[in-house]
Amino acid sequence: MLKIKENVDISKFLIITEYMKNNSVGDEAKKSWVLQRKEIQEFMLNAPDINYLLVKVVTGFGIFGACRRQELHDLTVQDVTTEGSVLLVKDIISSLIHRFWEN
Repeated sequence: MLKIKENVDISKFLIITEYMKNNSVGDEAKKSWVLQRKEIQEFMLNAPDINYLLVKVVTGFGIFGACRRQELHDLTVQDVTTEGSVLLVKDIISSLIHRFWEN
């Protein structure tokens, strides 16, 4: 059952269903490009910090911190503090603190 605005079941409208099927002929779903572990590791090690430091930091937060998309979007410099070799990142949405250790 396909419902759109106002809880109307449009599957009952056979003309619309047929029209949608005819227009979707030949359409193929686009597959998302996914970075492999080796590609991420190569980027983190070889990309120059002068150009890609911000991208590296966000990548690290996204992968190792298990940050959600909205958390990464809302992250500001004021949300990150250091205690010795540990980065503390305040999670604005859930008010948790993520910890990142330097190796």
